[in-house]
Amino acid sequence: MPSLVKDVINIIVFNYNEAKLQIIKESGVQPMERNDYLTRIFYIVLMGFGFPIMRYMSIHFDTLNNNAIRFLSGGIFFCIICLFKFREEIKTILKDYKIVLSLFLLAIFMTANMFLFINGLKYTSAISGSIFGILAMPLGIIFASVFYSDERKIVTNKRFIHGAIIAFLGSLFFVLNSHHSNGNEIIHIGYIYLTCAIIIQSIQNLIVKKLALNLPAIVISASTATLSGIIFLTIAIYTNTFNNLREVPFTLITGLIFAGIYGMLTGMLMAFYILKKQGVAIFNMTQLLIPISTGIIGYITLGETISIMQMISGVIVIFGCILASKREHTMRTKKMYSIGVIGLGQIAYSIDNDPNRTIIWSHIKAYNNTDNSKVTCICDTNQDLVNQVKNECNIENAYIDYDSMLLNHKLDIISICTPISTHVDIIKKCVDAGVKKNFLRKISIILIKRSSIYC
Repeated sequence: MPSLVKDVINIIVFNYNEAKLQIIKESGVQPMERNDYLTRIFYIVLMGFGFPIMRYMSIHFDTLNNNAIRFLSGGIFFCIICLFKFREEIKTILKDYKIVLSLFLLAIFMTANMFLFINGLKYTSAISGSIFGILAMPLGIIFASVFYSDERKIVTNKRFIHGAIIAFLGSLFFVLNSHHSNGNEIIHIGYIYLTCAIIIQSIQNLIVKKLALNLPAIVISASTATLSGIIFLTIAIYTNTFNNLREVPFTLITGLIFAGIYGMLTGMLMAFYILKKQGVAIFNMTQLLIPISTGIIGYITLGETISIMQMISGVIVIFGCILASKREHTMRTKKMYSIGVIGLGQIAYSIDNDPNRTIIWSHIKAYNNTDNSKVTCICDTNQDLVNQVKNECNIENAYIDYDSMLLNHKLDIISICTPISTHVDIIKKCVDAGVKKNFLRKISIILIKRSSIYC
């Protein structure tokens, strides 16, 4: 028992006559997941190379041709991988017209976003494009917090708010102190393009987060890149812009193809992966650190300059980022417990839909209202109910067979909210699967009589 108590972060106490839930947090801490750090670090470094590459190509190619080749190159590359590794997910997409429409809508947003963004880079600089990723932070986070409760948990913290404001003001200060060799009119046009791009990106990220509940990041990336590439290619052919490629050296076109694959791997696949696993707020905070690598690489490869005032602005942005990330670091130092819920009846979910109730009673809502527990799997024999709860509560994995759920996921805690007669068989399989904490809707006398199977 002592070792079990040490691991517990949430103790769920059930009264025999009522199903009231209470969660008691443990004080122990665990290290932040290493994969989260590595993903963000790789993204920041690789995007630092990505912005100068995009700017270089934007100078040598028309925007339509540039995006058509880049997106199709990356999209075809992803599609080949998906045909070998994600055939079942592709079948799922084809069977659900809502997913198809969402992917097509995402492609339209991505097309508009990149058209504006590439034009913005063309008339400004690589680091300006990176800085506008910072300017997208407050808008993107506001949008996300309106539609997703998990994002609201992060952004309502005072440290996060203060840090976000400091970073936002620092990035504005950077833009106002930029100096370029181009005329002022062209620079202003570039900033207008980038502003429109980040507004569209904020909406686009919400669509990605929604799709990521059902699809892997690479499948979303494959469909988005391919559809966007087709749209750009169609417009380029219709406007006769595509004919301009005849005058471009083959080596430069080849370079654009590889730049497209690189760009889709970093700017799309890795971005979508962070959005899926860590959320919109954390993705936007990660964007704040990209100017550091972008500025260094832009200086080395493109000869761009950074003034003293811009350096000061960069320090302000970094300080704001660190301040805003304080709560995220603290929250993630505690082990995030993965929760499974079997049975989606009243006590598991729907009881909190009663407008007359003022406290949380359901398992799912209680878990999701703590900082370090998350319902990652649900199961019920009713497929329609499973889909409904999955969509309404933003749960990644849903099953109609709990054996499959236990086989595919390593869960820390499972709530069993099924009829009492099923408890014995379910809890035995949970114990066999290595689940240390199982909580029942009610205490069953049958369990007491058959308790020897757990001794």
